[in-house]
Amino acid sequence: MNIIKSNKLSTFIMFAIFGSILLAFLGGGGTGDAQYFMGWIENADKYGIIDGFNENHDMYPPYSALILYLVYRLFIFVPNAALFSIRFCTAAFMLISCLVAKVIFKNDKMVYILFFTTFLSVTNGYLDIFIVPFALIAYNFFKKENYLLGGLFLCLMCLMKYQPLIIMPIVAVGFVDINREKKSLEFKWDKIIQMCMGAVIPLIVTFAIYKKPFFWSIYVALFRDSNFISPNGLNFGWIVQFFYEKITGTLAGNKVDIMWSVPFKALVAFKYVFVLGYIGVLIKTLLTSEKSVVYILKNSFIVYILYYLFNTNVHENHFFVGVLLAVLIYYEVGDEFFSFLCAAAFMFNINVAVFYGVWGITGGFDRIILGVLDPTVVLAAVNVIFGIVMIVSLFENKSLDRSEISQ
Repeated sequence: MNIIKSNKLSTFIMFAIFGSILLAFLGGGGTGDAQYFMGWIENADKYGIIDGFNENHDMYPPYSALILYLVYRLFIFVPNAALFSIRFCTAAFMLISCLVAKVIFKNDKMVYILFFTTFLSVTNGYLDIFIVPFALIAYNFFKKENYLLGGLFLCLMCLMKYQPLIIMPIVAVGFVDINREKKSLEFKWDKIIQMCMGAVIPLIVTFAIYKKPFFWSIYVALFRDSNFISPNGLNFGWIVQFFYEKITGTLAGNKVDIMWSVPFKALVAFKYVFVLGYIGVLIKTLLTSEKSVVYILKNSFIVYILYYLFNTNVHENHFFVGVLLAVLIYYEVGDEFFSFLCAAAFMFNINVAVFYGVWGITGGFDRIILGVLDPTVVLAAVNVIFGIVMIVSLFENKSLDRSEISQ
């Protein structure tokens, strides 16, 4: 009985801490992204839910905008209702995510880790947190080998934000093996069919409602702004921008500025490191037999590091999925992965904090040290070093997930 009371008390304290932190920043202005989200609400209010989504011309799925608008209608009489609705939604999704994590992990430590590695995304007003409950539930169903519901929630996760689609090919080849004796591919059709049946349900509903604008949003997500070097992403592209601006004399006040146009395509050639690395991870995943859930998580994490470090148009909050994957891997394997979890949490949070603080300070602060050094270049270099070390260590680490290459 005392143990039950103790567990209830610890859970109460945990959620009281989380709720207090989220409440403290509920009135924050958020980053510039909040202005885009407020525009979604305005379009839905003016043109209706479907035509309003079409007017957004943005790289988000329809349901993020729908959720924001429905909550806005509840708070329409609140001052600055659109911004408040965004803040309320992100805070609510964080608490829901922690509640789901508590049920799945049954471990307060893991819930604390989830909260404190991701809460800056919430207090800064990003919508990344929308994917978390669905991701955790999908993970739980796949662990239980319920592929129908796993596919359903995996699809719902991607319909909150498209970025997790990056790792879907890794998930897909998890259901394919190579039989070297017969020189053929062996598809686990029973599992594939179940997963596809689960995924197709929300896709059919979404297409029936939104039709062409739904597919247009996917196109925008894949191809718009693909040649931007690095819009506030502390990665290899940020270092490229620094040296280019230094050489050409455009480094105003020794501060790296976002380059919204690319003078010549060689400046974004580093993105092929991401492409080639992705292909390598995909092939290795395909060649591995008896792929465990943690193996798929590990390779997805490697892909996300490659994306964050070497793709173009990476923003300051784009490693969120990487942190979530790191949390799940840590839950699976324990302290062997702890240093990598810390590195992933650092890479995400320092990127958000250095530009927007805790609650979304637009304009930030005068970060130049002694009028000479822009520390974001150092942080980007540290991120690249951390990322490469993790990729190399994890790529060859078979003990982590007990994987073997098919013979």
